[in-house]
Amino acid sequence: MSVKTAKNTINATLRAFFRDAKAERLIERNPFDDLPRNWWPRTVSPQPDSFTEAERDEIIDFMFAKYWAKWPSGCVFVYALFWTGARPSELTARRWRDLDLRTGQLSISTSRTEYEESATKTAASNRTIVLNEYLLDYLKQIKPLRAQPGDYIFTQRDGNPVNHLSFGDRYFQGALTTLKIRHRDFYHTRHTFISVQLSYGENPKQIAEYVGTSAAMIFSRYGRWIGGQNTFGMAALQAAKPKPLPKPSYLAEFEPEQIQVVEMVRGGGI
Repeated sequence: MSVKTAKNTINATLRAFFRDAKAERLIERNPFDDLPRNWWPRTVSPQPDSFTEAERDEIIDFMFAKYWAKWPSGCVFVYALFWTGARPSELTARRWRDLDLRTGQLSISTSRTEYEESATKTAASNRTIVLNEYLLDYLKQIKPLRAQPGDYIFTQRDGNPVNHLSFGDRYFQGALTTLKIRHRDFYHTRHTFISVQLSYGENPKQIAEYVGTSAAMIFSRYGRWIGGQNTFGMAALQAAKPKPLPKPSYLAEFEPEQIQVVEMVRGGGI
């Protein structure tokens, strides 16, 4: 396992177990209290490695072509990931009661990991977003006629909620293999949404609120996409006054010999 995975398991779940045991006086002391403050090695998060817009569209087209007839929910799940920037664990926890088909609003208040639901990753992750019209139309198409409020929106073929870990390993990576697209983690659908929105000039703060993170995170991790790519300085240049036209030298008052001297000096760079 990676250091991050081990840290999340031991320093969170196991540590909380000992903390609660001490609080209930089942043990006298918490062994984690004996660890130095900086006992865990510092982990470095990989930089966002977004899919291009063309790759995104290829993946979505592949999923719809292969699975729409027998498993439309899986297709819409991938489309929703790319076009909401939501964490996979957030979408798998969504139920029909969280979605208002009239307004297009989707409430995100829980996440689902390891077959259990819990609170969202951070307080900022608890949010309500407005879905785009195409995603909303797909959701209307896959909603069962007798869907109950507590039923999950995105389900596997057996009707159980999508397990995003196995989905990513099996179906998403399988699509990348078939399409010969460089393999990246399933989570990069989120990075793709954020980077694309920044490239098209959307407000970083609004993007942060939409995906459930902080504006500081957007600037620190996705700064290179802000304002578009390879366009630095172009907006200010286009807003400036027109390019000044060079005025030709007025040489009528010079004699022909003087004109020749002026041109020679000018050509020489003096």
